[in-house]
Amino acid sequence: MKAAQARVKELDLGMARKALAFAGQVLPAEHYEPLRQVVEGYGDLLESLRAKRTSIRKLREMLFGETTERLRNLAGKAPGQAARRAKAKPRNHGRNGADDYPGAEQVVLRHPTLKHGDECPDCKRAKVYENKRPLVVMRFFGQQPIKAKVYRRPPLRCAGCGKVFCAPLPAEAQGEKYDATAVGIVALESYSLGTGFNRLEGFQACLGVPMPAATQWDLVNEGARKLEPVYQELLRQGAGADQFYNDDTPNRILELDQKKPAPGSPPEPAQAAPDLAGPGASGVGVSGPAPSVQTASLQTVTQRAAQDGPSAPTQPSAPAKPPEKPSKASKKKKTKRTGQYTTAIVAVLRGHPIGLFFTGRNHAGENLTEVLKLRVAGLPPPKQMCDGLDRNLPADFQTILGNCLAHGRRKFFDLFTHWPEECRYVLEGLAEVYRTDAQAKELGLSAQERLRLHQAQSGPVMARLKAWMDAQFLEKKVEPNSGLGKAIKYCRKRWEKLTLFLREAGAPLDNNIAERALKLTIRHRNNSLFFKTLRGAAVADLFMSLIHTCQLNEANPFEYLVALLRHAEELKASPADWMPWNYRQTLTGLALASGRTIQKADDGTG
Repeated sequence: MKAAQARVKELDLGMARKALAFAGQVLPAEHYEPLRQVVEGYGDLLESLRAKRTSIRKLREMLFGETTERLRNLAGKAPGQAARRAKAKPRNHGRNGADDYPGAEQVVLRHPTLKHGDECPDCKRAKVYENKRPLVVMRFFGQQPIKAKVYRRPPLRCAGCGKVFCAPLPAEAQGEKYDATAVGIVALESYSLGTGFNRLEGFQACLGVPMPAATQWDLVNEGARKLEPVYQELLRQGAGADQFYNDDTPNRILELDQKKPAPGSPPEPAQAAPDLAGPGASGVGVSGPAPSVQTASLQTVTQRAAQDGPSAPTQPSAPAKPPEKPSKASKKKKTKRTGQYTTAIVAVLRGHPIGLFFTGRNHAGENLTEVLKLRVAGLPPPKQMCDGLDRNLPADFQTILGNCLAHGRRKFFDLFTHWPEECRYVLEGLAEVYRTDAQAKELGLSAQERLRLHQAQSGPVMARLKAWMDAQFLEKKVEPNSGLGKAIKYCRKRWEKLTLFLREAGAPLDNNIAERALKLTIRHRNNSLFFKTLRGAAVADLFMSLIHTCQLNEANPFEYLVALLRHAEELKASPADWMPWNYRQTLTGLALASGRTIQKADDGTG
């Protein structure tokens, strides 16, 4: 029987404040102040809920404070932190200088009458010379995302022969109606900022340049067909990386919801191998099947359904007995996976990180398996960094597995309120490890030098933490099923994988790079809620992969997308020359070959 819910009676704040004023007269200050905070805090909370201007996250912060996982945010400072040298004050007090704006238009203004070597017009005794450090003035201007130009050509008609004469179109008015810059900005708005097509449509209407949502989809859809060779090349090169990070997050595709099996139909296996015909493990390529690659099955879902054809009709038979109630084990085996996910994989190839996204029913490990199918035979097993979930592991492929140290640390951070001394001991020890890793980055150490530094400085720290965790159970200081006990068991169970950085050169400490990559798709999910079709998910995966790879390699994603769209035929012939880290050299080569200068991405011409 369901228990009746207790009815919460709203507190009369007026009466509470009167009682509070009376309590202030009879209670000492140390007893009155906590009572006052409870009443006033309740009032603020009630007001926020009535105004509907709060969220679950903000509600948690109001009740429990901020949850940033910084050691200094916990009660009190860690020992030794006060003695650490303060950070140097940034130049210009944190403001960006002119050199920090590589995308700004550069204008050089020369003196209207003087030049280098001219006589000084003031003293008439010496010559002026040009200073190597120019004076800089910066101005900022607003610009709508998509702008349009209307070219009106009044025709002139001959009264005798009837021939019509019109002004010739300028070069910028020739070519396609929607320039590559329009496609690039729509892709960035949607798949980087997470702005939905309908929202951008409304914004453009406010600016007097309508851009319907259907037109935006047509632009990115056609653009994805042109860019698929580059995405396939990213897949091919990423498969040969020596370091992989992977993780996934829930997502939703409405088309998959509509394809649920009918009652009584045989269930599909939960661990079916995914297809990688194009962006996204949903199995739908951007422009049909991809080029054949070593040992990879690149058949699309549509092609597979066409080959299978309609199922044969069943012959009528005698009424069967009612089926027996299946056991829990058989239910688990026959249950079709209904979850949908977006996987982020970051592959590091010779110092170039490659971001790959896949959306569908497959988990991160299954998508990584499909990527590794493209790996050239004979390469050594790559290093893999992920959290402790088994679904992140690739099937049939060997990797040197490391687990995320930040996940283990987070469990102790969340328990700090209940076990402050024990959790502080672990958090301070891990802080030393991260400081050592930051030191290796500052010094620019090689992988082998970094390994030796960690073995010398982090090795004793991790050994001390391991001994402390073992002692908590051996000496029965901690109950194994308590929160702290579960956090310790999590680390002890995965200790070898958590300390891979002490044995393998170049092994990372955590999986934060994949967690940051997932922010791209989470931002899109928070704004758009879902994908309507498999095709929409595939297009999103392609653009997110290209955009995030640019960000990881410190390339301008807008300029990169525009360059690819303007040179679609050239990249189809040689996609390896159009990676985010080498496309500028390719553009320079094309410009030298044709005797032209490199065209700017935002000059409005095609």
